[in-house]
Amino acid sequence: MEKTLEQLKKELPPDVKIELLFSSASFIKDSINNLSETLLYAAIFVVLVVLIFLGRWRATFI
Repeated sequence: MEKTLEQLKKELPPDVKIELLFSSASFIKDSINNLSETLLYAAIFVVLVVLIFLGRWRATFI
C-alpha cells in the first residue's frame, strides 16, 4: 500500500497531496504473533494433559 501511494504521489500534480491516514499492518502483525504464541501454549497444554491421562511420555507422543 505504501509503495503504491508513493507511486501515486509522483504522478500527481505538485499542488495535490495524498497521505496514508490509517494502516492496519501493525495490528495484523501483532495478531499473527499473538496467534503463534497461543498455538504454542495450546500445544504444550495438550501434551501435558495427554501425559497426565496416559502416564507415559512415549504413549503421549504416539
